[in-house]
Amino acid sequence: MGRLSKVKFATGHGTGNDFVLIADHTGDFQLTPRLAKTLCDRNGEFGADGVLVLRRPTDDERKQGVDLVMAYRNADGSAAEMCGNGIRVLVRYAIEIGWAKGNSWQVLTPAGNVRVDAVGQDRFEVQMGRAELGETVNVEALGENLEATKVSAPNPHAVALVQECSKFEQVDSPPKLGPRDSFPEGANVEFVQITGPRSARMVIYERGSGLTQSCGTGACAVGAFLARYLSVTERPATFQILVPGGELEVRVEAGGNLALIGPAVLTSQGEFEPDWVIANS
Repeated sequence: MGRLSKVKFATGHGTGNDFVLIADHTGDFQLTPRLAKTLCDRNGEFGADGVLVLRRPTDDERKQGVDLVMAYRNADGSAAEMCGNGIRVLVRYAIEIGWAKGNSWQVLTPAGNVRVDAVGQDRFEVQMGRAELGETVNVEALGENLEATKVSAPNPHAVALVQECSKFEQVDSPPKLGPRDSFPEGANVEFVQITGPRSARMVIYERGSGLTQSCGTGACAVGAFLARYLSVTERPATFQILVPGGELEVRVEAGGNLALIGPAVLTSQGEFEPDWVIANS
């Protein structure tokens, strides 16, 4: 890292889910938990829900069809398997700096290869794979005990159906999850209010980040949940998911595969001094 003259970065968001993005030009950038926490600290210079690192593929990865590689850490420095909003913003940044050509890309993530397609002006469709719906679990928030459905998308989620989701925007600490062994690594919690035959609103408390304006994997978990709960059997079936930061579409395909469609916005670009990065890593 010390041999770099500058470390390029950008900030951006997908339906209000905001990120600091770092372009790893050498392939050896180390995003430490401490650096992620510093960058995400909303009382510091930046503030974000998470940090994304973008790099080009190695020769071996390129032979396997990989176009871009993504690493991600939450605001508390913990790593996550996937970020449905973040991957759209990452591709948008790759286009901006000339690392992504064409209209379709394979992005290597900790959850595996993910296909992203451009579908409009700064709008992208992400092939998110399948969501696995599991057993009923318990969520305790604001003094209420709620039944929820365990969903892997692939991040762990607890989807709780509520009459009015807006009051859960007051949640100020991680909801309690049970049984104790249901989520050994924690989970994102979605408080979901059904608003129509193919639509819902949700409030999200993200593992490692707290209340956020949006969550892409959470929207997918909710889309899969709604398809089963509302007994929607036709495929494809598209659900409109309203989050505090905007609107996402989730399409449930034949076989249960999910596509997430939404915007990606860059808000600033700049450079870090290597000494600053090293001092905060």
